[in-house]
Amino acid sequence: MDATFRSFEVIDSKIIIKKIDKSILKYGEIRIPNDLRDFFGLFEMEKYEREEISIKFKNLEYEAVIYIDNFARRRGKLRWGRELGLAINESVQEYLFLKENKGKIKEEIIEKEIDLDKYNPLIRIEKNNEKHYKFELIFPSEMEIDIEQYKLHEDKFIYGVRSRYELDPKIRLEALKYHGMSCKICGFNYESTYGELGKGYIQIHHKYHDDNSSFDIDIKKDIIPICDNCHSMIHRNKYKNIDSEELEYFVSANKEYQRLKK
Repeated sequence: MDATFRSFEVIDSKIIIKKIDKSILKYGEIRIPNDLRDFFGLFEMEKYEREEISIKFKNLEYEAVIYIDNFARRRGKLRWGRELGLAINESVQEYLFLKENKGKIKEEIIEKEIDLDKYNPLIRIEKNNEKHYKFELIFPSEMEIDIEQYKLHEDKFIYGVRSRYELDPKIRLEALKYHGMSCKICGFNYESTYGELGKGYIQIHHKYHDDNSSFDIDIKKDIIPICDNCHSMIHRNKYKNIDSEELEYFVSANKEYQRLKK
């Protein structure tokens, strides 16, 4: 269902990607294009009607509103308050400084010529229901840095076909657009735990297939974001990996066991 138009990308019926732009940072709003009226429920709204919603961002809930600002054309906006605006601006301020000064992305890749537009931060918007949405930031620039650093540490390599896909920045970005930035197995989120240091960081894991085979991959089904600990558990035995579903069961079962012990 992927479709791209203007500064939006539709991932599926519940997830869209939006490039960070002036409207988001300066005015705390997103103008809803005609192609996304159904996603935000504008078709059901009457003139002057305002739909109050909540947006979850970094584990906090913020109030927002969806409304039609041009009833004749059924055009609308999503607007939020000052607190969410400050939280988003704070998270992307480093990128804004770099773009304003036409600099480069951090010291790790300072020698390279960087196209800053290519690394524009993204907002992943997930619709839980008509009243509840989730915002999550994705930083393509951080992925480039992580891959460069990862290649410097040979002890971290996972050999075979998996390694090739897991280090591909394009595949990493597409997987995170669909799945988000938290570990799909245990739910761990680096930024929630480590703050600025963990911003934009997560590994990805290629599921199911034989290491020595050649095949086409389905990014939505075959690639998942995963934390270092869960990734290590999957590949702990060099001769027999466990699959991600099995590990997810172990994590869930252990959490329930620990809960019942209390």
